[in-house]
Amino acid sequence: MFVSETGNKFALWAKNDVIPKVGDVKAGAMEVALTVDGISTLQVHYAKWRELGVQIIQETTELDFGTTFTVLDPDGHRLRVFCNEKS
Repeated sequence: MFVSETGNKFALWAKNDVIPKVGDVKAGAMEVALTVDGISTLQVHYAKWRELGVQIIQETTELDFGTTFTVLDPDGHRLRVFCNEKS
């Protein structure tokens, strides 16, 4: 993970190590990560996106960097929502 002077973060995952697994996605695929302030905000977004029928490919999960869930946008791009807190 690369952190800029302003606090923006850019992280790279090895395809074989990413959670959830990417399957047969071609090289060059990427994920956009959206940081939220805390677990309650993360849960609000999760509930709203589920209500809207967004395809959830990873339920709310604790990983080494915090709590997260991952969805696909209508074009199949991965969107990760996370906060640094663990529940």
